[in-house]
Amino acid sequence: MAELTQPSMVFNDVTSVSQVDTESGADPRICLVGSLADEVETLEAAKKFNVPIVTSETGLEYVSDLSYCTYFILADFESDEFEELNKAGARLLGKPALLKYSETGVLMYTRRPVFCHVMKDIIIVFTGFRKKTEVAKYKLKVFQNLRIVLEGFPDEEKIQMEDLVQNNGGILTTLDDQQATHVVLEDQTVTEKPADCPPRAHVVKAEWFWTSIQMEACPDEKLHLFEETNISNIMSPRQMFSSPNTPGSRSRRRKRLRETVQHLAQDDSPSTLPSAPPASKRRSSVGDLAFLSADGSLLDDTVSTPNRLAGRCYTELDGGDQTPLSPPLVDLRQLSARQRVFHELVKTECNYVSILDAVEKVIKLPLENTSQPGGPMLDAQELRYIFGNVPPIHEVHTRMRNDLLHLAHNWTDDASIGEIILKYSTDLEKAYPPFINFFENMKEMLQKISMERPRFHAFLKIAQNKPECGRQSLQELMIRPVQRLPSMSLLINDILKHTEKTTPDHAALEQALDKIKSVMTFINDDKRKTEAKFKLFEIHNDIEMCPPNLVASHRMYMSKVDVTELSDCCSGRGDTLTLFLFNDVLEICKKKSKYNSIKSPSRANLHNFKTIKTYKHLEMMNLAHIKRIVDIRETEDCHNVFALVIRSNQELKERLFTFTLIQDDTTKSNFLKTLCRTVANIACRNDVENFLVSMDPHLLDIETSDVSLTNALSKALRFATRTGRKVSRAFSFNKSPSKLKRAVSTVMSPFGTLPQQSSMRGATSVNNLADLSLSGTPPTGGFAQPMATPTSRRRPLKHV
Repeated sequence: MAELTQPSMVFNDVTSVSQVDTESGADPRICLVGSLADEVETLEAAKKFNVPIVTSETGLEYVSDLSYCTYFILADFESDEFEELNKAGARLLGKPALLKYSETGVLMYTRRPVFCHVMKDIIIVFTGFRKKTEVAKYKLKVFQNLRIVLEGFPDEEKIQMEDLVQNNGGILTTLDDQQATHVVLEDQTVTEKPADCPPRAHVVKAEWFWTSIQMEACPDEKLHLFEETNISNIMSPRQMFSSPNTPGSRSRRRKRLRETVQHLAQDDSPSTLPSAPPASKRRSSVGDLAFLSADGSLLDDTVSTPNRLAGRCYTELDGGDQTPLSPPLVDLRQLSARQRVFHELVKTECNYVSILDAVEKVIKLPLENTSQPGGPMLDAQELRYIFGNVPPIHEVHTRMRNDLLHLAHNWTDDASIGEIILKYSTDLEKAYPPFINFFENMKEMLQKISMERPRFHAFLKIAQNKPECGRQSLQELMIRPVQRLPSMSLLINDILKHTEKTTPDHAALEQALDKIKSVMTFINDDKRKTEAKFKLFEIHNDIEMCPPNLVASHRMYMSKVDVTELSDCCSGRGDTLTLFLFNDVLEICKKKSKYNSIKSPSRANLHNFKTIKTYKHLEMMNLAHIKRIVDIRETEDCHNVFALVIRSNQELKERLFTFTLIQDDTTKSNFLKTLCRTVANIACRNDVENFLVSMDPHLLDIETSDVSLTNALSKALRFATRTGRKVSRAFSFNKSPSKLKRAVSTVMSPFGTLPQQSSMRGATSVNNLADLSLSGTPPTGGFAQPMATPTSRRRPLKHV
């Protein structure tokens, strides 16, 4: 290695240092590596920065010298010197980059080695490729070669983030790693930057991580830098209350505490707290405390911030009047009980609409943007399935909020609250059922997509951290419509309690409360009907050879039981059946055996395996054909047995179906009551008890003692039959490969082949290995040819 160590050859005559990136705080220095020390052009360019210049064959001896901030200039980025310096974390520049920087005299450095600036600020568009995967395979991964530290995250979320780091080319490391490039902190729980952060690492918030996943590219770290927050001064007790050592401090503290709690409970600006110092002298404010709900959400009172919204945002009503989009400034102590509850109703309605606004503007609209970076995260069908039922609810509650706000700002003692609720009750009844009916399915789909698509999950994480969403996830926001009507019902009931019966609004409130309750009842009934329809489709798809007319608009699923047949009318004595009870028919199915259901992997792919049906259709019985339901009394040998007397209009005599109930979640008495009630509804009769009779087993000649044995024997025989066929096929020489035939022929005739081709055919057609021992005993001195010249095939011995 060569170094310009003589003073005349080291450029230390620095009079002024140019603008240089020196994060370490040390003086800058340039090291010319390899052949660049002999190039005049490179040396002249380095002199323009007015910093010390040294030369070296490899540059490794200057890496550990922390007295200077050294910039290593290399001619070849594929050399061993480059690899060693890059592993050591040195600042690497190429000759073209040095020449470019010398034009301005400003030496800049980025985290990645810079060879030249030929393609700097150039936008490249790839087009003409039919498949994006042809280009995507050359795309750099999001966290390629970045060394990332994750701090302050919950265990479950941290595991997910670690998987994303590794899947996107990053390297997980710890704070002890001095080569770490990024320290990602959970800014909701971490308030101070770790003291042992690597000096060269970017300390960023979690938003940087999720934005990188969503964009599939790392954003500028300067936009997401972590900022320390001092929360010790927020709502400090010493600032809010006087010192306990002052005379009469206890009574004054109690009085101020009572006044403070009263102010915090109402909508007045928290800056007007009686014990609060002047705003100019306060380092922190408790203003945000009034916006927090009991669960820490920023949603419950966001629209009730008078300093932010009052007098600024207005809505125009049908009559042309303009009303502020926030409740009026009031002193709750001066309001009547009726007006206080109404004020709570207005405030919660404004909060609810603000939640729907956040779902619409922060989440739904960006997802519908087809030109978003990286392409759409959800297709049109998925967007419609998740958000399609929200706009009608959003619209009706926005109009209701506007009317309630208008009444709140123009309050009179004879104001009618009930008329406003009645005005929108019909719209509520139309808007809510579609959302409630598919809420569980929507939630499951949302969770599934979030787990399968990292970009979508990252988008939801970013939206969750926005103030409009109040740090709540989309799942938490979407459950608010499910909770709104019950909350309205309670508030209207409280208003009714504080309303005089002589006022006109009392009757209107009663009608409004009844209407809201009827809407909730209608929603619940409609939800049950929708779930029953889904169950009907599931049952139909799970039954082999199921009649198509089982799926009908009027048909509703009621119950299901597993039974064992004691008669021979359906499938056979001892068979396991399943009875699906609907409002007009009884579907009788046979449970398919697991041996018949599971196909060979070579003959059925994964898709076919998933579509294997559980049941096989036997009979779909009209409930009108059930003439009597017989409850068989319990005896020592007869348990959970019941019978059905069936006769259709085309039949000349009755049929008796006898079953024993297999114990599960449904008891025999409950199932028979449901069946009797359903049959009575079909017959339009109110004497439900006349359909059910109780009888002793011997009157119907019912015997259950041998059912289990018969069932076990029949299953064993069927299994043995199938197994025997499989064994026969396995040992059948007619279906064996030719190599196996020759091998068996050699064993059977080691001294030569059979003289006649017909004899060989006779040998290879042997199906019973026991027949081979009937051809004679081989001589003692060697092997004989037991089937060399067979004349006829001997019959197997008969067992006496």
